[in-house]
Amino acid sequence: MIHFNIETNSATILDRIAFSNGVALINNKTLAVASSSNLKVYIYHTPNDDPPKLYLKHTIAVPFLPDNLSVDSNGKLLISGHPHPFSMVAYAKSRDACRSGAGAEKEKACALKAATGVAEWTESEGLKVLWMSEEFATGSTAVRDAGKGVGIVSGLYDEGLLVWKE
Repeated sequence: MIHFNIETNSATILDRIAFSNGVALINNKTLAVASSSNLKVYIYHTPNDDPPKLYLKHTIAVPFLPDNLSVDSNGKLLISGHPHPFSMVAYAKSRDACRSGAGAEKEKACALKAATGVAEWTESEGLKVLWMSEEFATGSTAVRDAGKGVGIVSGLYDEGLLVWKE
């Protein structure tokens, strides 16, 4: 991760994370970064240092490749991702044939499945897997309206959205 200061045109390396993907501010002093290749989310303390610095507070091991992160109004970190990367890749490659193919090729392509995982995390409660299933493929981002108890997951290659009610 690099902090780039547009006023001074300078860059500061903050940390090295393999395949850093989703990023979310949990609050004004806490940053979460998903590492898709490490199956972890890194939680950093971010004081107002100049130049900026990050201090690792926690690593959260998740049971899927974490993709994107979001934070709901209750301050819970939502983590979405891919439980089985090989299925996700096969599913992605099959979408053209499923949508425009014909006959046996189309039938085979449309039969492929890929799972989605969604979890939430707080420092006090730890990690809780909310949903993991092949019902909705390749989910990449989860958001939640905590007040209404409604969540939405978007997919990389699946059509539509997954909506859940708590």
